Amino acid sequence: MSTPVAIANAACDALKVDNVKLPLTHSKVHSYLVSNKKEEKRKNPSISIKNLNINENNPINGIGHTTINLNPDNTWEILLKPETLSKILPGCERLVVQENNLYVGKIKIGFGPIRGEYEFSVQLSDLIKPSEITLSGKASGALGSAFGKGNIRLLPNKSEGTDLTYSYQVQISGKIAAVGGRFLNTASKIIIKQFFEALAKETSPHKKRFNILFYFFKLFGKTK
Repeated sequence: MSTPVAIANAACDALKVDNVKLPLTHSKVHSYLVSNKKEEKRKNPSISIKNLNINENNPINGIGHTTINLNPDNTWEILLKPETLSKILPGCERLVVQENNLYVGKIKIGFGPIRGEYEFSVQLSDLIKPSEITLSGKASGALGSAFGKGNIRLLPNKSEGTDLTYSYQVQISGKIAAVGGRFLNTASKIIIKQFFEALAKETSPHKKRFNILFYFFKLFGKTK
């Protein structure tokens, strides 16, 4: 796949549009972001900047929604389990849990000019099991630092699964700030979308069936 096609596909996935026109100028990205936010609010009226306490003046911010094929109790357990998080967090190289729900680790980002390794810590607070989690965290690397907060809400749906909504906002400092807010916003949407897609796959019935089959094949192999 050529670089322009790869960029266009990544932008379509992050901005949730069917097609984008290259080159991606600042004005085009802004128009896609604005139209996408309007469409998100139309599809999900319960998700809004206002009720999720998002400050749109922050350079990186967003809201989103996904469906998980597990009930809220089981989804909650997976979200707080470091073994699972280390697998589905894009670029995660290390993740451990310390006291009082403090998650620390290292992540490697390979996205355009913001490539590098970043040490991070995320504090979970205001936990209302199994429906809501508040997150606050920071990350630092050779290109600068980021400070942010977010919120995850879990609600049961009619399919005995979970409707998950999330919001986040981040402030940045250092050399990375020179990259530009619009690019960083797009990059963050892509990374976060990858995380929740990986979470959905991890909790899918197909994944469970594969794990069960793998277990029996492994067990059968040992008995031979």
